Amino acid sequence: MYNINEIMFDLESPIEEVREKAIIALTKSNDIRVIPKLQKIIDNDPSVQIRYFARKALWLLKSRIGNVENGSVEERDPRTCTKKQLDS
Repeated sequence: MYNINEIMFDLESPIEEVREKAIIALTKSNDIRVIPKLQKIIDNDPSVQIRYFARKALWLLKSRIGNVENGSVEERDPRTCTKKQLDS
């Protein structure tokens, strides 16, 4: 399982790959407490790629949280989410 505190720490890393992996882990956490952090990354991260992954992760997390109420949770990697899924 994921340690949310370690993941949040990794989001502050100067290494882009570490931040990317942390975003992926956040997406898999199904923890709504990470939504404000993802939004902060979307608004402030210096990397266009990281902001893009954070936006996709936020969309996936919100979608998954909605599906939890319906009893269906889908595991997805934000790097493989389609633009159509992102924009809907």
